[in-house]
Amino acid sequence: MNKKLTIILFFVLSVSLMWGKGFNVGTGINSYFSNNIFLNSTSVKDLVTVLSADINFTGKSFNLYFEGDFSLFKDNSDFNSYKLTPGVQFLKYIKGRSYLYFDLSYPLLEYRDYYTDFNYSGPSTEMGLKYYLAPTVLLKSGYSFELRNYPNFASFDFINHTIFFEINKFFPSQTTLRLQTGINYRYYRHIARIIPEEDWSIDTDINAVNSMSVPNLSGILRVSQGIGSKVGIYGEVEYRKNFRGLEEAETLINNSYVIYPYNDNYLWDGTRLSLGVKFIPFSEISVSGRLSVLSKSYPGIFIMDEEGLVMDPQEERTDNTTQFDLSVSKKFPKTSIFLNMTFRDNKSLDSFFDYNMLTLSAGIRYYF
Repeated sequence: MNKKLTIILFFVLSVSLMWGKGFNVGTGINSYFSNNIFLNSTSVKDLVTVLSADINFTGKSFNLYFEGDFSLFKDNSDFNSYKLTPGVQFLKYIKGRSYLYFDLSYPLLEYRDYYTDFNYSGPSTEMGLKYYLAPTVLLKSGYSFELRNYPNFASFDFINHTIFFEINKFFPSQTTLRLQTGINYRYYRHIARIIPEEDWSIDTDINAVNSMSVPNLSGILRVSQGIGSKVGIYGEVEYRKNFRGLEEAETLINNSYVIYPYNDNYLWDGTRLSLGVKFIPFSEISVSGRLSVLSKSYPGIFIMDEEGLVMDPQEERTDNTTQFDLSVSKKFPKTSIFLNMTFRDNKSLDSFFDYNMLTLSAGIRYYF
C-alpha cells in the first residue's frame, strides 16, 4: 500500500476513534527570517512560514497522535516540504513519580522538485526509564531506533541506534548536577561507490555499493543553580568522539553535505561549552538565553574546491562556532506565543562553511 495513503487512512481512523473525550487538537504558525538558510558562504536569505497541526487522543496509559508540518519558503519554493508523523505513546508508572515510556512513530518527509533526494520515511521508536533512586537522585536511561529509507537516493538510507544514561543529583542549595553519556551507532546500508570513468571495464561493477558504520560516543556534564523561584543559570560541557570517519562515503558527502546543511550530531566530534540563563521577570513570561562555543572536526570529510573536488593535500574540515540564542515565551490557558533569535558565527577551514547566520522567528500555538 502506498505510504501516503497508509498515513491518510491512519489519520482518518484516528479522527473517528478520538472524537469525544480525550480528543485534543492543536494548531500553530511559525514564521522565521534567516539571512543564511543553508548555513554556508552562499548566504541565501529567505522568509519561511511553518504551518503545523496535531491531533491527540489520550487514554489512561497511552496517547495516539498525528502531527503535520508544512514549510513554505517565500523565495526558494523548491525547498517547500511537508512532514507527517503518526504515532502512539505508552506510559506506565511503576513507583511514585518513576515511570517507563515507549513511543512508536512513522515519520514521512517530502520535498518538491530539486530536493526530492532528501525525501524519506521509516519507523522510529524510543523507550526509556525515569526512576528516582532517592528523593534527590534521579536516573534516566533510554534507547532509540530509527530506520530511514530515501526512495530517490538510496545512498542516504541508514539505521540508527542510540543508548543513553543520565543521573541527576539535587541539593538543598537549589544546585543540580547532571551527568549524561550516550552511545550512537549509525549504519549506512548501501552507499554508492564513485568509480572514475577511466577505470570502467568489463570486470568493474559501476553499480557497486559500500556499507559503513559510524560509532559515536558522547558525554555531557551540566551544573544548574536556582536563584529564588524565578531565576536559573547553568553551565554545560559536552564531548563527542567519532570512532570512524566518512572516508568511504564520497557519494554521501558530495550529494548531501555540500548541497544541503547536513548538520548531524553524529557525524562530527569535538567539544561544546554552553552558559545559559532562564528567568521569569513578570506575568509568567519566560526569558531564556544561551551562549555556546563549539570546536568541531569532521573525520573523513575533506576540504573541497568550488567544483566539489577534494583539494590536495587532503585536509579534514574543522569548524569553530560561536552561537547565541535568545527566547521569550508566554503561555495562556489555550494559547502560547514565542519570539526567538539565533546568531551563529562559523569559522571553518573549508571556506564554503565560513559564514554568519542570523535568524529571527515568532510563532503562536492554539489548543482547542
